[in-house]
Amino acid sequence: MEKTMFHTQENRRAKLTFPMLCNRTNAWFGEAYYFWADLKDAIHWGETSKDNNYDIYQAEIVTDKVLDTVFNEEHYNFLLRCLEKVANKCIQKTGRKPTKAHICNYFNNQANWKDEIDVLLACDYPCSSSELFPGFQFRKRIQAAVYNDSVIHDFRLNS
Repeated sequence: MEKTMFHTQENRRAKLTFPMLCNRTNAWFGEAYYFWADLKDAIHWGETSKDNNYDIYQAEIVTDKVLDTVFNEEHYNFLLRCLEKVANKCIQKTGRKPTKAHICNYFNNQANWKDEIDVLLACDYPCSSSELFPGFQFRKRIQAAVYNDSVIHDFRLNS
């Protein structure tokens, strides 16, 4: 993988020289540096999650150690099996389906993938009114959770 990706952060007086590590307990794929594959999605994240007060940075992400659940069917099926296993354990223990908090806990505290991969690529489908076809989810909104900061190169403010 060698790709320009985009990192959205709140606007700060002192501009970043390296991306911010997300260590929130509710981060979908655990503690990581999060990047968007498409500038459009980075902008939307700034508008909605940063109250329209944001900067977008870009970087080159370069590595061969990628769990690509977006385009690689084998990788996608692996992630699916892992999530189903976590869900089934949760149901067995509590009698309830897992919450987002359960899934985040799995990635933050139990999945030890950081020793095996540098980047996890995942996607969902944007559904905002700003989409070309609102209500028709045809475009993947791809995000990267970067676990190894040595694969982040040429980090700079997007012009």
